[in-house]
Amino acid sequence: MSGIAALSPTSPRERFFAVRRCTFIAAIVAGTALHPGVVTGVYIGLCVWALSGARQAIKALSLSYMILLLNPVFRLPSSIGILRWLVLLIIGYRVVPLVSSKMLRTIVPLLLFYAVVVMLSWISSAFFLISFLKATIFFFCAAVVLIAFGTMDENGLADLKHWFFCLSGVVIVLSLPTLLIPSIGYARNGSGFQGLLNHPQAFAVFLAPVVVYLAAHLLMGNRRKGILEWALGGGALVLLFLTKARIAMVTLFLGIIASFAVLVLRSKKDAPFRPPYRPLLNIGIASVFLVSIISLSPELSVSVERFWLKGNEKTVETAFYASRGKGIVYLLDRFLQKPYTGNGFGVDPTLANQGKIGTFLDLPISASVEKGFLPAAMLEEVGIVGVLVFLPFFWVLVKGALDTGDIRLAAMFFACFLVNFGEAIFFSPGQTGGYLWLLIGLTTANGWSSRCAV
Repeated sequence: MSGIAALSPTSPRERFFAVRRCTFIAAIVAGTALHPGVVTGVYIGLCVWALSGARQAIKALSLSYMILLLNPVFRLPSSIGILRWLVLLIIGYRVVPLVSSKMLRTIVPLLLFYAVVVMLSWISSAFFLISFLKATIFFFCAAVVLIAFGTMDENGLADLKHWFFCLSGVVIVLSLPTLLIPSIGYARNGSGFQGLLNHPQAFAVFLAPVVVYLAAHLLMGNRRKGILEWALGGGALVLLFLTKARIAMVTLFLGIIASFAVLVLRSKKDAPFRPPYRPLLNIGIASVFLVSIISLSPELSVSVERFWLKGNEKTVETAFYASRGKGIVYLLDRFLQKPYTGNGFGVDPTLANQGKIGTFLDLPISASVEKGFLPAAMLEEVGIVGVLVFLPFFWVLVKGALDTGDIRLAAMFFACFLVNFGEAIFFSPGQTGGYLWLLIGLTTANGWSSRCAV
């Protein structure tokens, strides 16, 4: 069943299936709003559900991440920090025994990267235990997700794609009323829309892969799309704009460019991707339409300008430097201090020295670190050696996305990675990063057929 069918079902059976699934997800969201004790009960149910199979485990994990990302109006219990890791551990217990030889092409590069990161951190990290635990959590989460998706055939993957679109649809629909309730929809900073989630940036990162998928579906297919599909794409784009998260919009543009480049390159080979003539025409028409609308509306022009300049900067360059540029310069300066080994995976000694280290059972599991640009962050943390070892693993993921034969899945994969150019969460699977890893697993699974039509 197509993922689009979840948001735009066409047959009675698809409508019934989508409504039933969305109702289930919405009921969980509504239940968690009643009392923190309900959240605890939901997590216990997720643990039990996850034991019934790999597909159920992925669904349970996606609901766990959704709950973790909910708006502060939802009162989560103090035990949530333990419950979320308990779910992941149980899922690992259920999924890891399912590993097979066909998954080694992905797991072996991941394991090699993990081993090298631990070695480099042993050499250079000021807080080795933090680096070791963060690297282990990343490796475990990524391995569990990739193994779980690796066990599924095309029917199972299509079911999960439909599930993720239902989940996205519920979050979007339930977020819409909060547009009229600023104390909820704009709770974080009063300007960026966060909807049902806990931060405008989180909402933007959550939306970006779905919006890029819809953009690829609308712009890069030869089949004529219906008005409802265009309306869904346009509505999702508006919500993305309202978050005022520039990196999500950059992700959209770069995701479309990367996807079109794939179309051009693969159209020259014996591949299921379509020739790029119609997609190029669609992109051109959409671009002219957007530019025209912005140019003809002074209010919209001002809104777009404020969006890119964050409202208080004079140029895009100064806005970028104020939000990300200073951090990149800092990371590159630290990289030059230890260019080969880096300074330690997942830590920043200047912040750790301030006592901002989270613990669990007296074990340090986090330091308050926000490194906004993934390439610079990787160089600073694991150096040239670590980056070189990471590239084979990353290439396996890219190849997996391209081998699906579905440009929409490839576009979604690019979006999940490109958001890390502003939010370096690729190696942080605790919340938003973990949810993106579920989408990465979906879009790179080797069970997809190469006959998907757009």
